[in-house]
Amino acid sequence: LSVDGMSIETLSPLKVGRKYSLKLNQEDHVLPVVGKVVWCTLVRTRRGRAGDIVPIYRAGIHFEEVLGTRAAEILEFIEENAVVSVEKRLFGRFKIDPDKPANVGCEAEFLVHELSFNGMLIETDLVIQPESVYTMEVRFNEVTFETRGRVVRAETLPEREAAGKPPLYLLGIEFVELRPEARVTLDKFIASELP
Repeated sequence: LSVDGMSIETLSPLKVGRKYSLKLNQEDHVLPVVGKVVWCTLVRTRRGRAGDIVPIYRAGIHFEEVLGTRAAEILEFIEENAVVSVEKRLFGRFKIDPDKPANVGCEAEFLVHELSFNGMLIETDLVIQPESVYTMEVRFNEVTFETRGRVVRAETLPEREAAGKPPLYLLGIEFVELRPEARVTLDKFIASELP
């Protein structure tokens, strides 16, 4: 998704040159846009629930009339919903709350795979139960971003177990406290990673 268009996947082929009315949904806000299909190709197939072969098409849509406030609305939608895959190694660590009793006396590092305003997907060797809440920090170059996050998903990396290596875990983290200064830091980083 960009200010002037987007690439989508659909189960039906879209006709090149045809205009479509689209709605970008964000919580209780709907952003209507009109776009023209500039290309459409078959990219893969998958099995349907009944075992049949289902085609998957990818199409390029060019938005029309995206000047002024509409462009600003689309840009705000992108910023609020952007999820970036972090190509470079971006490390963070869990911080122990000094006001609460803890069974561990050290901080644990993690590797960030994906990052958005809502949360992040991280890799760590620390065993953490879903619904746990931790203070975490991520280092962007020389700037540290700190937040509290809730573990909403936890799974092991099966290829590690198959290779007989110590387990690693993928954790889905939802940000539960994002201070204004932390949001500014996160905003700058995500904007720098967007194509």
